[in-house]
Amino acid sequence: MMPLRAAQGIALIPWSPMARGDLAGTGLGGDAKILRARTDPFGHSLDFGTKQDEATRARVNDVAEKLGVKPTVIALARVMSKPYVTASTIGASKPHNWTT
Repeated sequence: MMPLRAAQGIALIPWSPMARGDLAGTGLGGDAKILRARTDPFGHSLDFGTKQDEATRARVNDVAEKLGVKPTVIALARVMSKPYVTASTIGASKPHNWTT
């Protein structure tokens, strides 16, 4: 679908590029650092605990550490590098969650 979007010039605004805070390091579920992640029933219905999710999180953290930036910067940079993405929602609740 994404190659078709790019070829036809059809834009995309991705939903939750930070995986509801998981790629930002705020965690999900009972050990989450933010109230919404601990109490949001819809968030609990999503499965961000797969091996692929863990590998993605580890890779994002590795790249961020090597570049000296927060994981949020790497996650959003990856999303925004796609030619069919024209904007992104980030949902950061506090400036320090985003700034490098």
